[in-house]
Amino acid sequence: MQTINIAICEDDPGDASILQKLIKRSGISTDVHTYEKVEFLLASLKPGSFQLVFLDVYFNGSEEDGRPDGIEAALKIREVDTEVWIAFTTSSPDYAAFGYKVKADRYIQKPLDEQEVLELLTRAARHFAEASEEIFVTVDRKPLGIRLRDIRYIEAQNRQCLLHLQNETVMTYMKIDELEKMLTSPSFQRCHRSYIVNMDYVESVERDFTMRGGGLVYIAHTSQWKVRRAYRDYIVRLIRD
Repeated sequence: MQTINIAICEDDPGDASILQKLIKRSGISTDVHTYEKVEFLLASLKPGSFQLVFLDVYFNGSEEDGRPDGIEAALKIREVDTEVWIAFTTSSPDYAAFGYKVKADRYIQKPLDEQEVLELLTRAARHFAEASEEIFVTVDRKPLGIRLRDIRYIEAQNRQCLLHLQNETVMTYMKIDELEKMLTSPSFQRCHRSYIVNMDYVESVERDFTMRGGGLVYIAHTSQWKVRRAYRDYIVRLIRD
């Protein structure tokens, strides 16, 4: 698996040291950077700088000297990077509900539990490994690499296929059956002879899939029950994980 870039933002050197040891003992390939002040983290933050940030909710003197606390920092992190995972670490459960607002991926109470940290790192490693996966499609007689995570859905039209991505649509003369074999992520579902849907982008499902970012993906009449169940099971797995 690829190396996970991790930031630890913790003003207690002892707590930061414990977390570093737990990360090292996990056996997962990581590159860890530590910050004692949130402003130092924010100053170095760019989109994609880190995959995971361990962020203490409380910082000594944060209210007296105007420095942003962990909650404010999480909001600022989300303004810069919408995809980085945030794990709050704290001795108090007071702000647990706030994690939903900033889409925090874990809220870990101190003293830190090694198994809980390991589970988070394992899930993050798997997620970001899958997120970097690419397929190569032929466009204008040249290979073009496309990240699986960028594909919203694939639509077959006549002798060509349209790959509807986050910000554009790519046309290839590769067959949809051929493309289906290349899609290794469990988020992809063949729901119609002319459509493959990435269930991560589904906004709602009634008769067919309505997609975030626009578009309607048809579900074959004979596969309604099977496809709906596959989508439901996929969402349940995401929530459970």
